[in-house]
Amino acid sequence: MMTTPDAAAIALLRTLSAVTALTSTRISTDYLPGSASIRVTLLPGGQAEQELWRASLQIECWATDQIVAGQLATAVRTSWPSVRGVVDSSTWCAGAWIESNPTWMPDPESDRPRYILTVGMWLGPR
Repeated sequence: MMTTPDAAAIALLRTLSAVTALTSTRISTDYLPGSASIRVTLLPGGQAEQELWRASLQIECWATDQIVAGQLATAVRTSWPSVRGVVDSSTWCAGAWIESNPTWMPDPESDRPRYILTVGMWLGPR
């Protein structure tokens, strides 16, 4: 059974050295308070073509200051299109792209620095 796109995105983001240099492994579907982190959310919609799953994901880049949050968003934007290949024993990433560039959106409740971008990917069974 294929991995869901949000879990696949987390696994793929954790392979990007420019991203992990800033976050270590602080990449999740949950909000992780503290130092730099990424929250991944699978957006509704997408399409299926035979065995492929086209997905859009919201990537929230959090940090303790705007500069680090911006560096993290830039690292994701620059590195994400290169993720292709094996995700895990059941899933393959056939392609990845940027759907919208990073946008400055500090959290309205905490005022914590955050950039948000949208990425896309095609997943298929391995």
